[in-house]
Amino acid sequence: MLLDHAERYLGDQGVRVFVAKVDAGDMPVMRWYRHRGYRLADIGESCILDTPSGATSINAGQARERQWRLAIKAPGQAVV
Repeated sequence: MLLDHAERYLGDQGVRVFVAKVDAGDMPVMRWYRHRGYRLADIGESCILDTPSGATSINAGQARERQWRLAIKAPGQAVV
């Protein structure tokens, strides 16, 4: 419910892309995000966003003791 509210509120503010950093070993959390329409990047994979100012990329950061994946959702946009 909190995620739905945050997406609606932020969407009303003009946010078009939602991103979460997810522990790559936490399968229940990854399934939870997938069920809510998020795509999961591979471990260490960067995502490129096309913005009005040009392309920009985001990544999950350096892996130290844990590996991370990005969960990305862009309502009305293709995420590849």
